[in-house]
Amino acid sequence: LFIKYLVESNESFANLQNVGLQFYSEEQELWTDFDAKKLEQILNNLISNAVKFTPKYGKVLVAVKKVTRNNQPFVELLVKDNGIGISSEQLPYIFDRFHQANPNHANQGSGIGLALVKELVTILEGTIKVESELGKGTKAILHFPIRNHAPLVQNTSNLTLEPLVH
Repeated sequence: LFIKYLVESNESFANLQNVGLQFYSEEQELWTDFDAKKLEQILNNLISNAVKFTPKYGKVLVAVKKVTRNNQPFVELLVKDNGIGISSEQLPYIFDRFHQANPNHANQGSGIGLALVKELVTILEGTIKVESELGKGTKAILHFPIRNHAPLVQNTSNLTLEPLVH
């Protein structure tokens, strides 16, 4: 649900760019420990880049599923677009700070976002792999270990905030 929420929070940006943004999950629900702020930064950056580098009427897909690697469960996140892509020469450098894979593109950023994404994925003990082909799009595949060590947080939707008294 949290990932779906993050995708939906990017829909207005995608609509402004005339890019379709879609969420898909093979799982009805998936329970794991995660850092909400870090995951939000990672996904917002990847979705934003996918939308920025996808032409009008293009598509961005965010998908989530549970996979097993080396007998361990992982959450797999996929952010895929059919945008302009990244050349094979530029691909090895996309996580380098200040590197710009498409320096002539109108929506080019500062080159810090993907370096931050890589750092945050590493902090969360995950992995990220990016595949791309010029003119056909880019695919980011992330894996995070499924762990359930933290205590469950109760649903806070029924809580009310008390006014602050001075």
